[in-house]
Amino acid sequence: MKKRIMVLIIAALLVSGCNKGQEELQAADDLLEVIQNQNDIIDGLRQQIDMLQDEIAIRDDIIKENNQQEEKSQQDIQLEEFLKWQEEHFKRVRENLMSRPDLIPFEGVHGGMPGFYYEDKIYIDFDYVFAYAEDGHFATYMVLKYHEEDNTIFWELVAYDLFDGLGFRLV
Repeated sequence: MKKRIMVLIIAALLVSGCNKGQEELQAADDLLEVIQNQNDIIDGLRQQIDMLQDEIAIRDDIIKENNQQEEKSQQDIQLEEFLKWQEEHFKRVRENLMSRPDLIPFEGVHGGMPGFYYEDKIYIDFDYVFAYAEDGHFATYMVLKYHEEDNTIFWELVAYDLFDGLGFRLV
């Protein structure tokens, strides 16, 4: 009987140990399932992070492109302002030259009055002018240097050609 009681005790211990092992196994399976669920959540979050990073990169590119367009627009504005200034400056230089027949290197003959009569034959640079002048009888091409101080234009004749076969004369 002692043997039988021992066998029953051992059997009871084994059964309770198996139940305990099954409970531990079930707990381990439950824990594994929780971990798997958390890994799935983490993978989903990683995908969302990747999508957000892609979206941020696209927005950064758009912002960069917009900034470049604004910069180009700023450059366009500066260019337009410069071209407008240049046009006004050249117009002022041309008008001043046309009012200065005293710069022409010859006197009028046979009643002719030397002058710069053709605006389209005046070529202006930022320091020099190449101009055609005549009095109706004689003509000349001239190279003049100019500079501006306090809204006053100062002129210097550099060279001219009187079409007499001698070519340009330096002054």
